Amino acid sequence: MGASEGRNTIQMTTDGENSSEPGRRLHSRTPVRIEVFYSYGSDFVSDYMLNVSRGGLFIETFSPLDVGTKIHLRFSLPAFTDIFNIKGTVVWKRPAGHGASPPGMGVQFEEVDKKDAELIDNFVKSQIDTAK
Repeated sequence: MGASEGRNTIQMTTDGENSSEPGRRLHSRTPVRIEVFYSYGSDFVSDYMLNVSRGGLFIETFSPLDVGTKIHLRFSLPAFTDIFNIKGTVVWKRPAGHGASPPGMGVQFEEVDKKDAELIDNFVKSQIDTAK
């Protein structure tokens, strides 16, 4: 079965328009390797995020949570003193052993205040500009 078979997906373009073209995203993202703490139920876990955008992040883990799981994230970004406390939802997961890509889960941010969204967006833009 293909990666998108058996689940409903909506692809978003970087300009916010719906698209049937795979791989298009609503927000630009940047690769990182930053520790992220997250909790769900009574469990508290620490793993690493491998990319981040204004709309969410990817957490590398050999124990990805089920799609739909609500989690509370806590992380910081380089060059910022702020600690981000953001609620999120697991929107996809990749088990270990699926090609060369690392196992983990994609988390979509929920209830992000405007200041945090702008700080994350500025971080992503600065990383993209540095990589050019």
